[in-house]
Amino acid sequence: GLQTKNKNLEESLFHVEAVACARIEEVVAVTEKELNSIRNEKAAMEATVCKAKADMAMTEQLKISLAEHQAIEAAARNETKQVKEMQSMQNTSMRLMESSLNNCRTRELAMEK
Repeated sequence: GLQTKNKNLEESLFHVEAVACARIEEVVAVTEKELNSIRNEKAAMEATVCKAKADMAMTEQLKISLAEHQAIEAAARNETKQVKEMQSMQNTSMRLMESSLNNCRTRELAMEK
């Protein structure tokens, strides 16, 4: 009678507890899987961000390097221009000296006659 009812009640309670425990364990396992998945995604995102930052730093470095090269190139062009101008002035000066020398020779020859 009462003892059987009590035993049945205990067994069904035990069964309910077991089912609840199994369900909780299942939820915990699923949650852990999801957490791991989220952790992996976070790690992948961080790696991507890190690479992007490295790429940006590299780009900045290249920009600086390019600017330096352009400055060197401009300076070289300027120097070349100055050298050409000096060369041109020297050529003009040489022509004037040659002309002056020729005039002297012509005068000398005229005097000799």
